[in-house]
Amino acid sequence: PLFLAVEKKHPLIVQYLLTKQVDVDVYNYNSNNTYASWNSNPEVKNIPLHEACANGSFDIVKALVDAGANVNSGDERKRTPMYRAIRNGHKTLVEYLIAKHVDVNEEIIDDHYTALHLACSLRESDIAKVLIDAGADINHLVEENWVGVLTPFYLACNENLTTLVEYMIAKSADLEVKNTTDGYTAL
Repeated sequence: PLFLAVEKKHPLIVQYLLTKQVDVDVYNYNSNNTYASWNSNPEVKNIPLHEACANGSFDIVKALVDAGANVNSGDERKRTPMYRAIRNGHKTLVEYLIAKHVDVNEEIIDDHYTALHLACSLRESDIAKVLIDAGADINHLVEENWVGVLTPFYLACNENLTTLVEYMIAKSADLEVKNTTDGYTAL
């Protein structure tokens, strides 16, 4: 019931269920112990906080976190609440999760991307700046088999995010990191 109330964005029902001491970190399975998918890929297990961050329900996110939801929980691909908030462009939720001490340099998906890699690859410049101001590593290297070495700075350049690139340079982006596939730097 909790997952469905979160998915349908019913904060009053969520609040009621939380008073009944429901498990806020339970994955959404049906009674046959198989995945119950209402709105997402059936191969992915979500907890209610993942869904609330994906759909931008600030009041529900806050209620779940206040009730003890794990802000760092990942699914089988390591996608966290932070991943879902960034993926869906919810800057306010990103700021809230940072305030709740989410590690901005933790890998938030199994391809080793950090939150800043994801924000840059999705062209979310405002979110990227929030992450940088919270201490995200502009120069964090990720080795991609098909692309080579990627940093958030490289991704921002690749996405032609001029204002963000200038901001990252001012924040000491390493301009000399070379992509291992072609030997070029980001600039």
